[in-house]
Amino acid sequence: MYLLIQTLERGHEIENHTFTHPDLTRKADNQVEAEILKTQQAIEKITERSPVYFRPPKRLINRQVIDLVEQQGLTTVLWTVGVENQQCQTVQDMVERVIAKARPGCIILAHDGRLDRSRTLDALPLIIEGYHQMGYRFVTLEELMQYQHEPEYIMVESAL
Repeated sequence: MYLLIQTLERGHEIENHTFTHPDLTRKADNQVEAEILKTQQAIEKITERSPVYFRPPKRLINRQVIDLVEQQGLTTVLWTVGVENQQCQTVQDMVERVIAKARPGCIILAHDGRLDRSRTLDALPLIIEGYHQMGYRFVTLEELMQYQHEPEYIMVESAL
């Protein structure tokens, strides 16, 4: 709980990514709605803020899921490039791949959590430095979406 509050206090956003991380395309409508609502309620209870954006687990989404998400008042947003990729053998490979995908409006996926994310942690400062050297700045999703005309449901590349 403290981590969520601390995250908000530092100017970050906390959005909806489901409660149990399922493949929503294989769930019934009521199960998709439950995943979204349970997550909304948990975040609202702790942060006193309602998420407005939704990212489906593993980019698994279809029109039916998008419609259900929109019915809950959320906008679906995916990502452009993931830091982790099975083809990247080294931290430098990860950095070069993410930097090569730089473009205005780019969304970088960087996981934390259960698996060993040490390479991601090593790559992030180098990625941030590389983007800054190219003149990019990092913004919240809310700020980024002010410049988007339509949510990006279909992105250029799969992250994992």
